[in-house]
Amino acid sequence: MLWPDGLLRGNSRFYLVQLVAVLLSSVWAFVFTYVMLWIIDRITAVKVDRAGETAGLDMAIHGEAAYVESI
Repeated sequence: MLWPDGLLRGNSRFYLVQLVAVLLSSVWAFVFTYVMLWIIDRITAVKVDRAGETAGLDMAIHGEAAYVESI
């Protein structure tokens, strides 16, 4: 075995390796999501304006009202 003893037995190396892996994957996920949203925002709007939020996203984005019976 590469790391026969764990953190509770005084071997912190495996814990540190896992901690670095979690941090790197978290940074990767954040950067990838940020870049993808930036690219999508260049093609189409990711966010609607305040008037569109007030009127409802169905009307602002699709031009139609959903759930007319509940109004």
